[in-house]
Order: sequence, then C-alpha cells, then structure tokens
Amino acid sequence: MYNIIRSALRKPISVVVAVMGLLFFSVMSLFTIPVDIFPNLDLPTIYVVQPYGGMAPDQMDGFIATRYQDHFLYVSGIRDIDVKTIQGCR
Repeated sequence: MYNIIRSALRKPISVVVAVMGLLFFSVMSLFTIPVDIFPNLDLPTIYVVQPYGGMAPDQMDGFIATRYQDHFLYVSGIRDIDVKTIQGCR
C-alpha cells in the first residue's frame, strides 16, 4: 500500500490524468447509456401443480386443468396459456 502512495507522490501528473480520465468516461457513460422507465421485460412463467390422486391425465385435463385455464383467462397480461397434465407428479 505504501508503494502505491509513493508512486502517486512521485508522479502527480499521471495521477491527475488518470482521475480526469475516470471523470470524463463516467460523465460520458451517464449521458450515453439509455435509461427506460418501463423496459421490455419477459413475463415470468407460472407453474401450477395440483396433486390429485386416482385420476388419469386426460381426466385431470377435463376436470381440473380446464378450470384453471378458465380462471387464468381473466388475468390481465397473460398472452399464452399452456396446460400439461402428467401422471405421478408430486
């Protein structure tokens, strides 16, 4: 640490040029980086797991999954609903 201080005291012009370069590039980056209040984001994916024993996947699709699908249609912002029923999900 003392070596850094000694080299900064021996070469003050280099330290001033380095500090001015950092200031210049930081000000340039502040004005050139685009900032958006509402950026485009990928909507998250929601997985609903409904364990219900004793039913085949086609029965689950007919009884339970379609009801979830009907309820999700009323949520704003959902573009696509994909229903998958599998057996043995715990």
